[in-house]
Amino acid sequence: MYLHTKKELRARFLAYREQISKEAKKTLDARICDALLDLDEVKNARNILVYAPFRNEIDLYPFFDRLYAMGKKTAFPKCGKDGVMEFFFCDHSTLSEQAYGIKEPTDLSEKFCGDEDSICILPCLAITSDGYRLGYGGGYYDRFLEKNSIKKIAAVYSGFVLKNERFEKSDFDIPADIIITEEEIIRL
Repeated sequence: MYLHTKKELRARFLAYREQISKEAKKTLDARICDALLDLDEVKNARNILVYAPFRNEIDLYPFFDRLYAMGKKTAFPKCGKDGVMEFFFCDHSTLSEQAYGIKEPTDLSEKFCGDEDSICILPCLAITSDGYRLGYGGGYYDRFLEKNSIKKIAAVYSGFVLKNERFEKSDFDIPADIIITEEEIIRL
């Protein structure tokens, strides 16, 4: 098993993701959205914490629309300058571009305060087969998850699941409970 630095893996997978054609990406994204919607955890959750796609991440907007049609509430993250991330309930159409071009909620009237009937869809660039995510390196999600006991579902392309490779984990890294790809569901 080969151990990589997060920096080298981040560069490799960002370049790899940019090489996916628009047509292939649309197909892969649709399959991942369908797989998410088929999960019992999604069907049974009242609240679903999600993220607005950034930098060619998986397009979850069709997933959001179907969640609304199912009567689910979605909450999107807002990151503070103090390194704290909080989630606020809103419709994706009300998000606006903030720091680094990331879309965040502008209506901060209804904050997510924890709920056992909630799940969190995690963004990730790549992920180990035991659920440790490689993101952009800010640690916002890990700090949030440390304080919120919630089911964690990572959405990622199948080619971005590291099966025989690893990276050095930080003490605060928190693994996903489920990995969803366009090909499989991995329960950890």
